[in-house]
Amino acid sequence: MERNLVVIEPAPTGWRVADDLAGSDTFATKAKAILAAYALASERQQRTGRAVAIKMPDGWGGTMVVGAEA
Repeated sequence: MERNLVVIEPAPTGWRVADDLAGSDTFATKAKAILAAYALASERQQRTGRAVAIKMPDGWGGTMVVGAEA
């Protein structure tokens, strides 16, 4: 079952964007990581009709929710 969660976390060479289905990718800047996480969450929300949370690292503003429950 999908958890509908995308996580951004520190990585040795930048920021890692991960979820339970697509695996993970690493990005060099915060901006690229946030855009990638939002794109992943948005695609999943459209596909499933369920809200998707993006968990940001400490100090980035908490958790962002993409979409709403259908």
